[in-house]
Amino acid sequence: MKKIIGIITTLALILSCVPVFAEGCAISADSSTATENGTAVVTLKIENNPGMAIGKVKLNFDKTKLMPVGASKGDVLQNAYSFTSNLDDESIDAAELDFVTITWMNMADITGDGTLATVEFAVVGEQTGDTDIGVEVSELANAMQTDISASSVNGKVSFGGSDGGGDTDNGGIELGISSSTVTRNGSNISGSMDLSVYSPEEETAAFIFAIFDGTGRLTAVKVKDKVHLNVGANTVPLDEIRATVSADKACAVKVYMWGSIDGMRPLTNEPITQIYM
Repeated sequence: MKKIIGIITTLALILSCVPVFAEGCAISADSSTATENGTAVVTLKIENNPGMAIGKVKLNFDKTKLMPVGASKGDVLQNAYSFTSNLDDESIDAAELDFVTITWMNMADITGDGTLATVEFAVVGEQTGDTDIGVEVSELANAMQTDISASSVNGKVSFGGSDGGGDTDNGGIELGISSSTVTRNGSNISGSMDLSVYSPEEETAAFIFAIFDGTGRLTAVKVKDKVHLNVGANTVPLDEIRATVSADKACAVKVYMWGSIDGMRPLTNEPITQIYM
């Protein structure tokens, strides 16, 4: 009898040292296509969510092809107590990153499937083919601090297959750059642009001309509102913009096209993005 009790006690001790895992789930990165304007959006999703409160996911990518410019929470994490990314660190040069971390925390379990986060990338230089987006789940647990097992599914970003904003919510507006004098000299970046805008109908539009530093912080902006567009091809000049950025970090110049400043209705799916190293 003593021997049986000893065996049971030993088994109990062994089992107490084995981590307890909650029901598993799957976390994946959707494959996407970069626009001709030079941006790509990767969506991070969760399926079979058993209820989780703590998470950390790492997206790995080729920094010679992509540069992260921003991360935002998805519908699943809209009410999370905390949502952060390594892109929030102002000391980090986004051009040197080859991974993006998404971290969240909540007091109670978050349930439901859907989008955890979206990460926007700028395409570095001229690219063709595709590139992998690796998904690595570093931490996932529920509110009781029980680990959740999670499988990961990698994604891809494909280059050169998009219409660059021609497929729009208002029916076929196309936005491009006909000429640009924007240049960078160390920590100073400045210049103007002429936009080429094709509109299938008469339209009133607003254009936002912006410079973002290497941490994704907006450093300069100029707005051109209430621009009348004729049917067909239009030329829209944007006045010179200037900004001071970190000399050792890449920065981005973006042009957004909205229906109006007050309405904040995008007329193109993606802004024009140019990276200056």
